[in-house]
Amino acid sequence: MDCPTARLLLLFYRPGRTSDLAQDDLSSLESHLQTCPACSASLAKQASAQAAIAKMIVDVPIPSQLKTQLHAQVTAKLSALWRAKWLARATATAAMATFGVLSYSAYLAVNRPTLDTESLTYSIETAMESPERNALDWLTAEQLMDKLPEDFDLRFVRFAGKRDLQGVSVNVLQLDSPNARQIAWVYFLAPGQFRTAKAPDSLSASNATTRIYRELPGGWTVVVTFTGNDLRPFLRSAGLTT
Repeated sequence: MDCPTARLLLLFYRPGRTSDLAQDDLSSLESHLQTCPACSASLAKQASAQAAIAKMIVDVPIPSQLKTQLHAQVTAKLSALWRAKWLARATATAAMATFGVLSYSAYLAVNRPTLDTESLTYSIETAMESPERNALDWLTAEQLMDKLPEDFDLRFVRFAGKRDLQGVSVNVLQLDSPNARQIAWVYFLAPGQFRTAKAPDSLSASNATTRIYRELPGGWTVVVTFTGNDLRPFLRSAGLTT
């Protein structure tokens, strides 16, 4: 999510209260706020303004018989103010300029991507026909070429992309051994994504082993989990590191 979209959605964001946002937008916005100081500052400013307004409302001596009615009036005016700000910002965006001022649901509909099954089919076919080329292109695009801790044979890559690791989306490679009896997953952890200080460098169970490679270029950490006895089936030259 980019900052203009985040700041638009902030107009409907109510921390700790029922939100007007769709769940997907709410999750994306909260993830963005965790990593964007500018948008977090906008949220803090917004919260401060709301708190100041709430304090003024509390401090005003209101007769008990009028409290409910006055609160409803103030809430209605605040809602109108938020909607007015949203309309002003929405009309400034390129997407809304073409279609005029749209409702929030219409905004979502306009920005839904069109499913391209032809491109999807050819991309999978290319990945299967040239797994090494596909893996190299992905590693280069993600700037991970110098993060590989072993001389993996990229011809065995069956997946290159992002997957969930304990609730965090991380870059990962999946390799299948030539005999299809062993699998290895190579997880690339960016600096600060996980606390790894107390994790052992190597841990083995009956059918799988996990190794941690620390202090890689750029502060990255790579975690490799594989089945079988060692990593040799996945390497270009057997015996490099076992």
